[in-house]
Amino acid sequence: MIVTPSLMYSDQNDTPEHELDRLHQRAQTILNTWVELLRSTGGEISIEKSFWTTCARWEFKRGKMIPKLPTIPRDIRVDDQPYPLRPPTTCERYLGVRVGISGEMDEEQKFRLAQSRQLASAISSIHDRHEAAIAYRTYYLPMLCYPLQITTFTANQLKTIQSPSINAILTKLVSNRHFPRDVVFGPAEYEGLGLRSLFLVQGHRQLQAMITNLSSPTKTTPLLQTLLRYTYLEAGTATITNKRILSYLTPTWVTYTE
Repeated sequence: MIVTPSLMYSDQNDTPEHELDRLHQRAQTILNTWVELLRSTGGEISIEKSFWTTCARWEFKRGKMIPKLPTIPRDIRVDDQPYPLRPPTTCERYLGVRVGISGEMDEEQKFRLAQSRQLASAISSIHDRHEAAIAYRTYYLPMLCYPLQITTFTANQLKTIQSPSINAILTKLVSNRHFPRDVVFGPAEYEGLGLRSLFLVQGHRQLQAMITNLSSPTKTTPLLQTLLRYTYLEAGTATITNKRILSYLTPTWVTYTE
């Protein structure tokens, strides 16, 4: 369970002590409520599988707002047992994607890169071109494309993830892993190989999710609308037509939908 009980901003180096006390009280109240709800239905919270975090402090580094964990005056507790407090960059697996409360996806990138390398090792043992094509459709596409609707990987990150497995596939399909990528990812009707670029798949799936949620409202629609309005407000424009503007905005799911 991740709880974000409060978001505070201070122009000082240290968050005021009374604000940290309020944060602690709010976190303890939320935890008590959650524990009571579980116990009322015969359940019990597992401290070993749970933690809480907060983004009460932010630092500006390398053009980004980095969440920092403030010094909380005392632990929040469940039956006199301290409830684990972790940094907001801690990544946990949610719906198949490892992401932190701050949006951090370094752990997800490492996991997908390991998958790609494992897949490359398996494909390297294949001697038949037809079997390599089957492995691409049956294992490669489902394994690496599955999380891309949710992830916020950059083009370089996806290139790094895709490189080991796509090189192994190209070695079997065209006997040259250095085959020009414009041709590799080009459509078959224009004499390309028709393989998938993970960066294009990510953008396509995110646009598809955005259009679907905005045209047919779901529970996610208000969150998406709020995020879009925040992005436009920060950009100072009603629409974002210049891709360069995105590099100056706070990184969010929307800014990665290029």
